[in-house]
Amino acid sequence: MVFSSVIRSVKPASHLYEVIIRGREVTFRFNQINLPDSNANEPMSHGYIKYSIQPTSGFVQNTVVENRAYIYFDFNEPIITNTTVNTADNFVGIATMSEGNLSFRIYPNPVSDGNWQLETGSEAIGSEMKIYDSQGRIIYMQLLTNVTSQIDASGFSKGVYVVKIANAASRIVKL
Repeated sequence: MVFSSVIRSVKPASHLYEVIIRGREVTFRFNQINLPDSNANEPMSHGYIKYSIQPTSGFVQNTVVENRAYIYFDFNEPIITNTTVNTADNFVGIATMSEGNLSFRIYPNPVSDGNWQLETGSEAIGSEMKIYDSQGRIIYMQLLTNVTSQIDASGFSKGVYVVKIANAASRIVKL
């Protein structure tokens, strides 16, 4: 996947930094932060940056993106992180999920404000609808009493969630 040379959003960082972009390589340089040794002060020995990079217009569904970081301290050899593997997913819309005789759809997806609309078949009435966060915790439950329901998205943090009714599940996103 080819990325644009513009960082889409730079988010909080632990210290002041500069950004250098050369082709497909992005360098975040933290100058003169003087982190203490972890043996002397472990909590203060950490630095971080959060960022995202926007893909070019040639974005292709299911493209696999591998990434790793080389972290340099002073003039020492780099510490090389594990390689992360992410699969690009640009699906947005309404999909009907079904498992056996149970089916449902939830929209709009993603949602930024307002409500998700949930539509089920009559076979789902009396079932519990559960929403799980990315760590698998149940964060919302509702007993389905009608074939249409609304879920107030304002109480959800930005992120990806899983909606499950019986054995049918779907992913939803809050922006």
